[in-house]
Amino acid sequence: MAGLLTHGSALELKDIYKSFYENKVLKGVSFEVKKGMILGLLGGNGAGKSTLMKIVNGVYRMDSGEILVDEKKVELKSAADAKKNGISMVYQELSLIPTLTVVQNLFLNDEPHKGMSIDENECLRRAKDVFESLGIEDIDPKETVENLPIGKQQLVEIAKAMLKNPYVLILDEPTASLTQKEIALLFDFLGKLKDKGIAIILISHHMQEIVEVCDQAVILFNGQVALNKPVAELT
Repeated sequence: MAGLLTHGSALELKDIYKSFYENKVLKGVSFEVKKGMILGLLGGNGAGKSTLMKIVNGVYRMDSGEILVDEKKVELKSAADAKKNGISMVYQELSLIPTLTVVQNLFLNDEPHKGMSIDENECLRRAKDVFESLGIEDIDPKETVENLPIGKQQLVEIAKAMLKNPYVLILDEPTASLTQKEIALLFDFLGKLKDKGIAIILISHHMQEIVEVCDQAVILFNGQVALNKPVAELT
């Protein structure tokens, strides 16, 4: 998948600093993600990966620095700000409710209405549309989530994020609890998102995954960028 042409800057981080009391977590982090690029973000525990991505997703406020989306400076003071600017994050701990159906999870707290009632037909239509657009053929929107294997639950979580029409999609260690077959399914899925021009940040601990699916690799060490290179240049 690596090596496809990418166009324009989707997200740029400039000189991001963040401390929690005396603990300096981020010390001037800068890098860029282009449209239609999968960027692998690596680093040991405590390197600053999750803190940085929570800043991009509006959960934390940076102490200083700049964030640009589509080459325009943005203020991300909340998750709502991130969503408004086309940034969506799928956390490692899935947020799906197991006893609800796939379609109920997809539209939870964001259901289309017809009069005073939830428009269930419209929910189902939109669910089928997003699955079809992403090439998902074997998930029944009416199935209860707890009956799905974890890999397909992960795809439902990403589909839920895709309903927000994100410009930048952040995945926090999405392969942590997946089988090899489920990982292959996920990576094929990410390729389809990439082909749509979406910028993807994949947080991972596994260099092998980065080499397999990513175009660019950024390694954080002790709150700073230790490496930022195209995957094609790495051994």
